[in-house]
Amino acid sequence: MGFIERAGLGVPEPEHIALARPGARGETMALRDWGAPWSGAPQVMLAHANGFCAPTWVRTAAALSRHCHVLAYDARGHGASVMDTSAASLHWNIMHDDFINLLEVLRVAGRLNGAVTAVGHSMGGAAVLCVAGRRPDLINALIALDPVVWWPEMLLPS
Repeated sequence: MGFIERAGLGVPEPEHIALARPGARGETMALRDWGAPWSGAPQVMLAHANGFCAPTWVRTAAALSRHCHVLAYDARGHGASVMDTSAASLHWNIMHDDFINLLEVLRVAGRLNGAVTAVGHSMGGAAVLCVAGRRPDLINALIALDPVVWWPEMLLPS
């Protein structure tokens, strides 16, 4: 029994959402859903930092769930997600594609109504920024806490 279970913080069990993009080959992302306090409540998706997982957000999610429909996911190589974790698959662009695909799958399934407010910390902050830039139709507002960002010059050989 881990800290979260001993503390009785009420973390929802992970639900495995099958990705629906070419090359996913049965990969699933673990999703935690704190539910909606009422029909049509604002939707919030939480994205964790590198080395963490969705239950990291348990106290934040518990507080927000009184006012919002709160969801959090485990990124590739983290938590309960069942995905390829070879070195080639752990590229940030692939992880951002995973996040985009998760939001698309949830919308098609009727689990999300339109765009979400996305909140991310560190790696999750970078994810919400990149997804908002690539697919602004999926995110209506965002909060990026200490996001990992870089500018083009950083990618040039020194």
